[in-house]
Amino acid sequence: MKFMSIWTAGLLVAMAGGVLTFAGGQSVSGTQPLQKLEAPGSNLAAFFNLKTGTGRTPSPQITVVTPTIDSNLDGFFETVLRVNLDPASGYTKMIVLADYEGTPTGFTLNIGDSASNNGGGGDSATQERDAELQVQDEALSVYTNDLGATVAGSTRMAQSLVRLNDGGLKVTVADKFVCWGNAYSELNFKTAPPSADLLFALSGQPDSEGPVNYDIYVGLNRVIFGAPANGRIGAGLSRVYIRLE
Repeated sequence: MKFMSIWTAGLLVAMAGGVLTFAGGQSVSGTQPLQKLEAPGSNLAAFFNLKTGTGRTPSPQITVVTPTIDSNLDGFFETVLRVNLDPASGYTKMIVLADYEGTPTGFTLNIGDSASNNGGGGDSATQERDAELQVQDEALSVYTNDLGATVAGSTRMAQSLVRLNDGGLKVTVADKFVCWGNAYSELNFKTAPPSADLLFALSGQPDSEGPVNYDIYVGLNRVIFGAPANGRIGAGLSRVYIRLE
């Protein structure tokens, strides 16, 4: 087993010859038999097997917004999700557990505050609140929203080398907050003054370029917007688990 946390321990069971899927929720694709394997109270919101293009989204807070395809036939499917973290739903935090096979290449994980984030920061003026996290090859980068942008574009707030060869990565996103491991790193503006409001805006903050919303977008083996036409796709992300809190 490559990478596992306590909350997924009950899920990773003897997957030889089968695909792990979940009863209930939205079926993404595939015809594999369903198995009710998540533990009660686990808040498991979605699972995707990106080697087969199958998955489940038990939570109504998560929607698949692009076709799940292997656009370049490299053996790794790509898709984009929308995750709604409106506090009225009872959920304000998204936890992503990404499981890698081999050494990843290209853009394998892109988490953005705008539907048109496309890697490297920025989103073509769709939202002012357009903070972004990406994994390209084995480098994880976090970019500010437009409130922290320079004349030349978005500002990279952090960059980490993450060893992902047959490994895993955990990313947590909430309002004004993001953290990731391995090894653990954190950017937290929850207690900072409003002028430092540079990260994900998920508590109804005003937006000068687009509508106020509580959505976060997740690109898997691709950037959120423009792929595969813009070439910003990747390979190596094999399974993804998403939990909401």
